[in-house]
Amino acid sequence: MVDEDEPDDALTPLADAVEQAVPPPYRAQAVRRGPETWAVAASRIAIASVPGLTGDEVELTSTREGKVLRVDGHTTLGSARALERIGQAEGTEYVVRAKRLDGDLWEVDATTL
Repeated sequence: MVDEDEPDDALTPLADAVEQAVPPPYRAQAVRRGPETWAVAASRIAIASVPGLTGDEVELTSTREGKVLRVDGHTTLGSARALERIGQAEGTEYVVRAKRLDGDLWEVDATTL
């Protein structure tokens, strides 16, 4: 999120520094430390195309008892094959969390349980 009162050219040096230090895709966050001083951090992220999902945040959990899909915090009866494939790469029990970036493009994070 960019402060609407901040001129675009004020953020250009931050964006340039991140681009030089971290190859895309990444998530960056900047915090103002003073009138003209900023701190910025960036970390690599994994992205995936996940068509057909609604909402902005998704969590898919797979255990021996079965799979649970939550969209924006609500359990749903749908499926997300793309997220299942990502989770299965981690093992048989996993959780995949995803945040919508734009359209069918999602930031994903998979963890073995």
